[in-house]
Amino acid sequence: GVPADDFVAIAEHLARRFPHKERLTAYGRAATAWRQRRELSRLRAAGLDRLHVGLETGDDALLRFHEKGISQRRMIDACRAIVDAGIELSLYVLLGIGGRDRWRQHVEGTVAALNAIRPHFIRFRRLWIHPRAPLRGPMRGGEFVPQTPEGTVVETRDILAGLDPGLRAEVECMHHNDYVKFHGQLPGDRGAILGALDGFLALPDADREAIYRVPSAI
Repeated sequence: GVPADDFVAIAEHLARRFPHKERLTAYGRAATAWRQRRELSRLRAAGLDRLHVGLETGDDALLRFHEKGISQRRMIDACRAIVDAGIELSLYVLLGIGGRDRWRQHVEGTVAALNAIRPHFIRFRRLWIHPRAPLRGPMRGGEFVPQTPEGTVVETRDILAGLDPGLRAEVECMHHNDYVKFHGQLPGDRGAILGALDGFLALPDADREAIYRVPSAI
């Protein structure tokens, strides 16, 4: 990640160059945020308004398997430090990261992490495996079996259903490769979103399969 001193210098330059800017947003890794957690208030004072971070999963075993370089506990601590510093936090959940065999632990760990962190935004994305991705090795060896399309929809429903009913966050699943798209505010839109997901899963098999067969973007 960018050293805090460099980021502050960049932020201050942008503030001078664009005095009417609406927001300064950055993308960062949770592991970097944890290492620089004592600098976050300083970054906020320099003008950082929002951080986009890949939670991906809250399960420790999967975080190790995918070599994310952070544990659930440190993930929670890093993300809470971001929120406590007054920076808006947008977390990305990666559907399918547990594969077909470990999706339940992915759901449970992710729900636990989101409930502890209480981010401002929760964004769902579906795992897409590049032909040259290192994950292809475990796939060939049978260590990782990709999740089914329907499995990713079930994961979405179960994660949302497991969230604290009082959690306030903007939630969205609007990427081109997401099968069921939605955007809303928790907790107010929770029931409607869950109803839409359950309605989709209740469609005839042929209707769902037709949607799953449509080529999707990365």
